[in-house]
Amino acid sequence: MWAHGEQVASGVITEDTKIVYRSASSMVYLFLQMSSEMWDFDINGDLYFEKAVNGFLCDLIARVAVQNERIDDWTQTLRLLKTYFSKYPKQILEYHNRPDIKVPTAVISTASQGNFLQVLNMSLNGLST
Repeated sequence: MWAHGEQVASGVITEDTKIVYRSASSMVYLFLQMSSEMWDFDINGDLYFEKAVNGFLCDLIARVAVQNERIDDWTQTLRLLKTYFSKYPKQILEYHNRPDIKVPTAVISTASQGNFLQVLNMSLNGLST
């Protein structure tokens, strides 16, 4: 990765970032943390997960590769992501609920409680042979 003509080990994507693919085999990993804040409203009344799908992802990627598959029209993929986002809290919180088994009440963790090292491990597992 390069920034201002110098090689760097890491970076942050902003609205000024220009992504250049120099190889057809390049891969970009994008992880979205599904923390409890994703279902909070911002000051304009929008849910953060809606802003991520409708704003950030649309603006970030004009043409996207999903699971090593090139998709020129990814509106169907966005629709699927929106469905997954809206079902996520219920699926996660009720996953272990059984009528005959008593389990502790589940909560979705906050962003500060997220396991960043596990995300790094997940991305590196894709690179190991």
